[in-house]
Amino acid sequence: GGGGGGGGGGEGAMRLADFNLNGVPGVFLNEPLKFRFTENVDPATVNDSTIQVRIAQSGQNIAALGEYEVSGKLVTFRPRLPSRPIPVLLAIPNPGPTPPPLWFDNTDQGFNSTLGAGVSYSVIVPGFPSQNTVRSRGGKPVSTGYQSTFVTVIGPTGTVFRTAPGP
Repeated sequence: GGGGGGGGGGEGAMRLADFNLNGVPGVFLNEPLKFRFTENVDPATVNDSTIQVRIAQSGQNIAALGEYEVSGKLVTFRPRLPSRPIPVLLAIPNPGPTPPPLWFDNTDQGFNSTLGAGVSYSVIVPGFPSQNTVRSRGGKPVSTGYQSTFVTVIGPTGTVFRTAPGP
């Protein structure tokens, strides 16, 4: 008799093969996150709990806002762009003759900017034995969980968005 297989990372198991921003510092606030799996992905299984992008600092569990797109083995998370970049004067002491800096109300953008740029994010793709996983079109769950981090770029408002097409 043959043995029964667990859900581990054996032959034919589905797993995350690559994440484009693994450990990257200075990620633009409109930079797409690209997750390449070893098998074609069932789009119905992709959401903010099967691919978690969350603020990783000071105990905050705030999810990044954006859209997931599935194309074959590739899942792309596109962070939401701010819809109301209204200049706001922050209530910070003005140290001298120069006017205080203008900041923007980007509170509805995908990578949270109310904490400022330079925010650390964790990326978690749960795997077996979790039932809440990305699955292949054939129904196979991700066999091994994945965890990573990245940090958003620091700079004046005009420099935190990528203007040239990304890789």
